[in-house]
Amino acid sequence: NGQENRQQFLRSQWFGECYQNQSSFPLYQPSYISFERLFRLTIPMFSRRSLFSLILPSILASLSRLAIGFSPYVHNLPLNSRKLRRHHLSQTEDDNIDWINLVPDRGVQKIIIEEGSGDIYPSGSVISIDYKGSIVASDWTVNEVLTCWLSEQQGLDHLAEKFQDLQVDGKKLNDLEYFTEDFVRDELGLQAKIASKKLVMAAKRLVKTTTDENEYPLPGSLFDSNECYEITLGKGKVIQGMEVGLISMKKGEKAKIKIRSDYGYGGEGCRKRNGDILVPPFATMCFEIELK
Repeated sequence: NGQENRQQFLRSQWFGECYQNQSSFPLYQPSYISFERLFRLTIPMFSRRSLFSLILPSILASLSRLAIGFSPYVHNLPLNSRKLRRHHLSQTEDDNIDWINLVPDRGVQKIIIEEGSGDIYPSGSVISIDYKGSIVASDWTVNEVLTCWLSEQQGLDHLAEKFQDLQVDGKKLNDLEYFTEDFVRDELGLQAKIASKKLVMAAKRLVKTTTDENEYPLPGSLFDSNECYEITLGKGKVIQGMEVGLISMKKGEKAKIKIRSDYGYGGEGCRKRNGDILVPPFATMCFEIELK
């Protein structure tokens, strides 16, 4: 029993776990365990006085360093997975692929997974698609901060030039040690106390949409999926980013379409009829689509 328990523990540590969201769609994230740790867990099966136990650590340490070289996005993952840690490994791989910009401001981008063999459907066509939609992490540039976020803050458009001068991109905006009331007052020049406090609170709410797993679907979460879903192109029945993506696809094509919030659900997000949040405010989405 003791050996079986140990083997079960090692399997769970080595292969990670598979979690399911409300749509019962499993998203997998492996855990990483070093060869040295594997040695510490298995060495009680051998005599510590044996020659085997003396040379095994050196062998395993060498193998561990070699494995790290071939596992750039796995070896840094923590061993203890949490309920909502559901990022696709393919999302990491996508970061190393050049996205095709479907609009000049890169608000809608595409990666072709499988080329289509048919024609592009004209406006007015009724098409059928299979799709899965996920929340993905945003990597806003300064201009995207202005377009997606600052434009939603009522009466503060005059701060755009300061945002540009100080290069306030998504990373700085989400750094609450950087984006403080002092920064807003002294650097952005917003002297009105209530206005500066409201702006900082808006930044805190933005951060919360990507960190509070109890209230929001976090990046990596699947929020919608469907098969043989029919859409009439050009009728405005889907969000703008989806329309832009679909009119770029050929029959039979499989692709990923990444949609920034201003081409999606904007600062309001999207809720179910019962009030539950489906897509958080300002969320970037990625759809995996097959056009029938």
